[in-house]
Amino acid sequence: AVQLPGVSTIWTMPIINRIDMLTTGIRSEVGVKIFGSDLRVLEDLGRKVANVIRNVPGASNVYPEQVTSGQYLNVEVDRSAAARYGIGVGDIQQVVENAVGETTLTTTIEGRERFPVRVRYAPEYRADAHALGGVLVSGPSGTQVPLSQVARIQHARGPAMISSENGLLLATILLNVQGRDVGGFVEEARATVAREVKLPAGYYLGWSGRWENQERARQRLQIVLPIVLLIIFILLYFTYHSVAEAAHVLLAVPFALTGGVYLLWLLGYNFSVAVWVGFIALFGTAVQTGVVMVIYLEEAVERKRQALGGTLTHAALKDAVIEGALLRLRPKVMTVSTVVAGLLPIMWSTNVGAEVMKPLAIPVLGGMVSSLVHVLIVTPVIFFWLRERQLGLHGESLPVAPRRTVSHRAAIATFAVVLVAAGAYAAWHFDGRSGDNPPPGRADTDVIQTLRSGDLEIVLRSQAGALRQGRNVFSIEFRRPASAALVDVGTVRASGNMAMPARCDTVRRGATGKDSPW
Repeated sequence: AVQLPGVSTIWTMPIINRIDMLTTGIRSEVGVKIFGSDLRVLEDLGRKVANVIRNVPGASNVYPEQVTSGQYLNVEVDRSAAARYGIGVGDIQQVVENAVGETTLTTTIEGRERFPVRVRYAPEYRADAHALGGVLVSGPSGTQVPLSQVARIQHARGPAMISSENGLLLATILLNVQGRDVGGFVEEARATVAREVKLPAGYYLGWSGRWENQERARQRLQIVLPIVLLIIFILLYFTYHSVAEAAHVLLAVPFALTGGVYLLWLLGYNFSVAVWVGFIALFGTAVQTGVVMVIYLEEAVERKRQALGGTLTHAALKDAVIEGALLRLRPKVMTVSTVVAGLLPIMWSTNVGAEVMKPLAIPVLGGMVSSLVHVLIVTPVIFFWLRERQLGLHGESLPVAPRRTVSHRAAIATFAVVLVAAGAYAAWHFDGRSGDNPPPGRADTDVIQTLRSGDLEIVLRSQAGALRQGRNVFSIEFRRPASAALVDVGTVRASGNMAMPARCDTVRRGATGKDSPW
């Protein structure tokens, strides 16, 4: 409904559109600014850069702004002819202003509404250059002279809009990024453009858009993140007065980072500022749970020491660590379950703001699960190693513990639960991806358009039922009208004309009924 010739649409929210224009001058996620001194050269470079960027994976809706696409009607006063008739240049310009433009005579007031009253020539007297040339210009003696006798009227092309920045003329290329992270895309696109597009002397490129804000935030996070970890380590050192103990508890950070990264990868999210903010929140929570676990272990060791009269054996230390870890098992599981239960509604939400909250919640959700494993299993083991060396018990051997037999029924049930969960996730994951891009040529596709070319019938099919804004998947069939048999027509070339160029994947249907890319 919005595809108009010569008009390119952009889908955005009004407020963020204004903010983007005020901050960067770019209305899309990523933009390329070309600076120079000649508008025609800038427009030509814009087309070349846009063609190169379209081949970079992830580029979407690449649109070079048309700089010199404006249509103008120039009226140039012939001063010699005007002087022969005794007509001044200002008189001619006044006639053109009244005829093509308009003159406001007065304002009418109707209640609370005000309407200007404007006067100008009727459309038939100003519709084209020939009609405008017949407009009469009055001379000093009252002589009526046609405008074409004292001025040259001609159509011309010129800049529709002249943009400048930093004292230079500017041409922009607008684009969005889909299916990959913006930072990696810009790095690859920048290298590709620098390699394939040669800029004349005095011209240079600048990358802008919402991506600039992300770059500034990334540079700040490169400073903030190490400072956060350093502050956590210093606080842990003041708590335990031991570098080894502080490093031991700080090991919860990489374990938590692992779970968050894996969940981001499984759900297909890219790293962003919101993701790193979620990781910072996760690091504090993971370290806090590690501190609480160490407190439980120290209390258990102290109780065991008092029970044995102030001395500890290797076996007693192990029993104390196991006892402290078991005491922390239920509180830790309850803490993680509470966090997960609180974050799951955010993961399922599709309301306004969910696109910001989900990247914040995913690192915390995945990191809490992996930190659960670390705090319950790894932390007690490392605590035991540190204490046995601190007490000089690492030379003693531990008694052999009786082997515990595991029920085959319990093992089979556990394996079945894990297998079912993995199968359910795989089915959901791959079904969701296949639903977005269904293979063309299926039986449930709808016919969009049918054309006749000689003795062939050309059918355009799409599962969506119609071509829409953005990426489309469709198939083209060549068949005989009488028998509906598919015909292999060999190599086929297709071209599309869209207001904002988009990615287009097509297939060729051969006589065998199979799809082959072309």
